[in-house]
Amino acid sequence: SWGHWTGVYGAAEANLKVQVFTVLVLPVLLYGCETWTLTSDLRQQLDVFGIWSLWRILGYRWFDFVLNERLLREARMRPITSIVRERQLRHYGHVAYFSEDDPECRCLIAEDPSDWTRSRGHPRNTWLRQMDGWGWTAGLPGWLPIRTWGVFIAWWMPLCTCS
Repeated sequence: SWGHWTGVYGAAEANLKVQVFTVLVLPVLLYGCETWTLTSDLRQQLDVFGIWSLWRILGYRWFDFVLNERLLREARMRPITSIVRERQLRHYGHVAYFSEDDPECRCLIAEDPSDWTRSRGHPRNTWLRQMDGWGWTAGLPGWLPIRTWGVFIAWWMPLCTCS
């Protein structure tokens, strides 16, 4: 369908296509991503879809040598996994303000029962472990449990917006 929008507006056309992609496609793709556990396969699939879509939107062909960073810079976008990360961290911080008695907070911080076994094909990583890992890679000393996140809003907000 991007092919129907060719040749009329030039560079403005590409910006319009990127805006359509950002406004119409990404919200559908990322619906509910705040609660996803990102496996390495899912991360790769999301980023490949984003880059492939930008290749098509900006009119590049398979034989054009264009780096992904340049493509994202031209479209003024970030990788889709960084958008997912930002949304997940915002959601995590939002739930941190709830009391411990709140059902949303209890569901989020609940651990798996010790007698459960992981089913075949089920990811080893959980959503909470993923959040802990992102805090650890951001260099936050003494990664804190979810109940204390609301107190440390000064360092949490910049973490949400980093790519």
